[in-house]
Amino acid sequence: KIESQIVNESLLDDPFCLNLIKGGGGVPPTVYSEERKAKQSQYMKEHPERYKAMIIAARNLDEKTIQKRIQKTKETMSSEEYKEMTRERIKRWKTQHPEEYQRARVKNKQAINNPNAKKKKADSLNRWKEEHPQEYLIWEENRKKALANPLSRQKRGNSQKKWIEMHPDEQRKRHTKSIETRKNNVKGVAMINPTTKEIVRTFKTPKEAADWLRENGYTSSVNPASSICAVCQHKEIPGHGTKKTAYGFCWEYVDKK
Repeated sequence: KIESQIVNESLLDDPFCLNLIKGGGGVPPTVYSEERKAKQSQYMKEHPERYKAMIIAARNLDEKTIQKRIQKTKETMSSEEYKEMTRERIKRWKTQHPEEYQRARVKNKQAINNPNAKKKKADSLNRWKEEHPQEYLIWEENRKKALANPLSRQKRGNSQKKWIEMHPDEQRKRHTKSIETRKNNVKGVAMINPTTKEIVRTFKTPKEAADWLRENGYTSSVNPASSICAVCQHKEIPGHGTKKTAYGFCWEYVDKK
């Protein structure tokens, strides 16, 4: 806002002003190499007549006009026709220049996994969620349906298998780390009498409690540990409310932190 007040039409008329347009509109965060800058500068010097009209037009743009153009660009790029055109271009590029395409994929992956990029994406999603709560609920519901789609699950499974085959060492590291994480996060559980509220027994893990229940005839369920954890977590069961007991007992984590 301050920039839009300072870099106004009067300042643009100053021959020593280096700005081409009014302030406040913002510019894309594109970083060009010095070689490209030099070539572009040389070309503009050799063809000043091609840029005169652009500079004049840019000086007459205000913030609302710039925002309107940005919105129009977004709408165009979101259209199905533009998306299909983009897909065809990528297919041609992938076929004609496979090595260049692969390098671009690696570079894009690195950019996406950058902490700053992840934070920026998360902040943007949170802003949109607060400004459009109803649209967010619809989007979240569609996202869950897409993830649960059999074809989508099969595609993710095939992709994971392919990645494991290509990166066996990395997979072993991840598997070992996952086991260590689960061990560190395991909590003991206490079996509580629902009438007296006294602790009957304690177990090191929900699985140990589940095995004890099966061995002593309290259940024949394949996975009692899930019900035990649901009680400990006060899980909400659709249509039944909060789960308070499992197999005739109340349950609590020994470490409630």
